[in-house]
Amino acid sequence: ILRVIRELLYTNPNKYKTSVKNALEFLMKVSNRKCVVFLLSDFLDDNYWDSLRIVNRKHDIICINIYDPYEINLPNIGMIKIEDPETGSKFWIDTSSEMDLKKMNDKNTQSIINFEKDCMKIGLDIISIPTDKDYVSPLMKFFKKRLKKY
Repeated sequence: ILRVIRELLYTNPNKYKTSVKNALEFLMKVSNRKCVVFLLSDFLDDNYWDSLRIVNRKHDIICINIYDPYEINLPNIGMIKIEDPETGSKFWIDTSSEMDLKKMNDKNTQSIINFEKDCMKIGLDIISIPTDKDYVSPLMKFFKKRLKKY
């Protein structure tokens, strides 16, 4: 486990665009036997649900959703320039506009809620971990719950 964590921390990606679908399809190609899969992502991607359903039928998949709390509760800090690290696109957001700020925060909150509901529909285990808190507590809570389940 420590080796895997080290590899994740010190890997330099050759592309910045992620694809959950490609990762799941690769898993299906290389894995012949049922296994436990931890999928760490922010899940800000499209067109991966079919692949996720297929992998979930064959493997015990656990989604770890990493999110930034500011994505769902951006404070009023005036005009800010945002850059999407995957696409490189840049745009301005006026956080002083109460209506726009509420709309954006609500949209992002609803996105996380919908993701969790969709995971429950297909029987996926999910652990949501915010970037501003310790990850140990949510993981321990999940494994204790899982231990009771089996």
